[in-house]
Amino acid sequence: MVFKSKDHLKASVQDFFVRFARREYRVVESKPKLWKVACKYDEQTGCSWMLRGIFQPNMGLFKITKYAGPHTCLMNEISVEHDANQQVLPLAFALVDEESLASWRWFLQMLAKHLLPNDDDRVCLISDRHSGLISAINYVPAFKFPRGVHRFCLRHVCSNFNKKFNNIRLKDLCWRAGAEVNARKFERIMTEIRELNEEAYNWLEMIDKTQWTLSHDSGWRTCILTTNMSECVNGVLKGARRLPIVAIVQITFHRSVRYFLERTTRCHRMLNANQEWADFAFRIFEARQAEAVHHIVQKFDYNQQSASVLTLSLTGQGSHTYVVKLKHKTCSCGKWGTHGIPCSHAIQVPR
Repeated sequence: MVFKSKDHLKASVQDFFVRFARREYRVVESKPKLWKVACKYDEQTGCSWMLRGIFQPNMGLFKITKYAGPHTCLMNEISVEHDANQQVLPLAFALVDEESLASWRWFLQMLAKHLLPNDDDRVCLISDRHSGLISAINYVPAFKFPRGVHRFCLRHVCSNFNKKFNNIRLKDLCWRAGAEVNARKFERIMTEIRELNEEAYNWLEMIDKTQWTLSHDSGWRTCILTTNMSECVNGVLKGARRLPIVAIVQITFHRSVRYFLERTTRCHRMLNANQEWADFAFRIFEARQAEAVHHIVQKFDYNQQSASVLTLSLTGQGSHTYVVKLKHKTCSCGKWGTHGIPCSHAIQVPR
């Protein structure tokens, strides 16, 4: 089989995989006059599928000179539950002609209908500041307080901020302000921005603080600052764009299945080890537990289940007192309410 160019060969192989093989391949070798691919999972499964195409000077065409098939690996189709290991869970996919108020409104209505059917369901939607999406939220009660909230991607906020003021230092301060969990420290960073550029400060003040800062979020974001999760899914589905609609659906399904298979393997490892928490939460808790030894509980109110905790700096400077409320699962440092994982001050109280 011959092809007029290397790009034609690559496009034909990709189309074959989507329509018929329903597998994934990896590029073993790629040179101007050679292209060799093999099954992506050949090392794990021993699958022998491979293909090699070489440019034929006498023909002026690319020719498949070696082919081994079919695939001997199996496509696993499983379903898994969502864990707390900071893993991405694709909820829904949609194909629309354009991003508009109508398309966003329809998509959010479908999400609310199938994923948020009960009045006590809660959701936090994080996105860029697309006008169609912002307007569409007003038509879907499930995404409005108290059932839901809309938050802005901090990366997009900082990007728009930098386009306006073109100053790297200001951009870094913008990120620090949005990512800061402590309200007192947030105000300190905002003051620094104001001293550098009054207009930049006013620009940020025009945005509702609950929509772009962790310190005013009330725990809805669970410390997720950006839409990088959705871009991660885009990476998993790379190559599906510009294909026929049926092919897009097929490749989206099969790559998602592979994605969840990898995640459930990690989940089973934790369950088999009788691990009560996911790796992500356990690592944070261990680090905070080690930090807690430098704190002193000064006061404890048994009735209110609250305490004052003094932090001791290793340098002897910069000590602060924080108020922990065990009943409400909050601390004035902001970390417990933001992450959902007890901060070092809260860990020290019951000791």
